[in-house]
Amino acid sequence: MEQQAQTNRGAGLRAWLMYGGVPVGLIAAGFVAGSSVMLGLSPSLPLLGLAFCGTLLVYQVERAWRPAPEDVFNQPERLAWVQRHRSFVWLSSALAVIGAIFCLPFLRGTTLALGVGLGMVSLFYLAPLLPGQRRLKAVWFLKPLAIAGAWAVGGVLLPLVEAGQDVVLAAGLLALARLLFVLPNALLADWPDCAGDRQAGLRTVATELSWRWLRRLAAVSSGMAVGVEVVFLLVIEAPVLHYVDLLGPALMLALVLLPLRRTRFYFNFVLDLVIGWPAMTALFALLG
Repeated sequence: MEQQAQTNRGAGLRAWLMYGGVPVGLIAAGFVAGSSVMLGLSPSLPLLGLAFCGTLLVYQVERAWRPAPEDVFNQPERLAWVQRHRSFVWLSSALAVIGAIFCLPFLRGTTLALGVGLGMVSLFYLAPLLPGQRRLKAVWFLKPLAIAGAWAVGGVLLPLVEAGQDVVLAAGLLALARLLFVLPNALLADWPDCAGDRQAGLRTVATELSWRWLRRLAAVSSGMAVGVEVVFLLVIEAPVLHYVDLLGPALMLALVLLPLRRTRFYFNFVLDLVIGWPAMTALFALLG
């Protein structure tokens, strides 16, 4: 009985990590904090708060409040979890809205304008606003680039704009490195859903490409992220924390190449968690 209870608690924790929304909000805040210190900036607490609240809210809208038609085939467990935890979804969404509103007055107008632009990307991703009543999510070759690009812009350019700094070569290199770092996640995340996406008539990279090609593209992208970060280190005087940051893309490359057991938990949480590696960069800077 006790072993069964422990198993149930473990399954419940894994479900919360995958579907709760809070972990991905923390990942987004850590991503912004790490990019800030890489640019020699002090992380803005209101910006970190907005990153957490905004990301959590977007994910709750996508996964709980406005689930996609294909989720019936791909994510029945998540839909069932949301129904069982409707109070948590309501409360976390409401607190995210309140938290975001609280952060807004402390941020620069240009930061908010750029944030609105990122919000529009999310809107086009979720809603059929493109020509032909298509979602951005349904344009298979654009979807991973849009996701990775949004994280790169939000993670690198938002802190730079909030600090009133101009975009310089180092920032451009870091933004490119971040895009290439997130892209493998965006490429591989659709793989466990490919059968359901086909059934729903949705085209994704996973329905159009084989696992071998997805893995190759993810490996190339991770390797290029490592290479761009090395160039970043050569362009500037690199403190030790920049070598800490370099471990993130290296870890992503290892996860793509190693013959690991790839469960839905791997695709839906582990790869997301790696994207939060820049938080370790920020922590190292804080402790240093």
